[in-house]
Amino acid sequence: MRPAQWIENLWYIARTYIELKKYDKAVEYLKQAVSIEPEDDSEKEALESSQVLLKKYSKQSETYSLSKISNLNNLYAVIYLYFVDYHLKIYTLPII
Repeated sequence: MRPAQWIENLWYIARTYIELKKYDKAVEYLKQAVSIEPEDDSEKEALESSQVLLKKYSKQSETYSLSKISNLNNLYAVIYLYFVDYHLKIYTLPII
């Protein structure tokens, strides 16, 4: 038993950071989760969910980092990113 490294625990921590819009931290935990070898079927499911989220939010993490530039011309880009984020949350729900 390895509670500190359960894939599902890392997945839940990552989901919490995603809800807080701290995508860099979420990606950090998702990378840890996908690096662990699953031991049973539930861990395989958590691993698959982690891989999906990692693919989705590693790109989003980079995009949000770029959007922190305080130039007024980037206002439309930031609004667009929030719009995309909103729709991603509505139309994509993780399957556990």
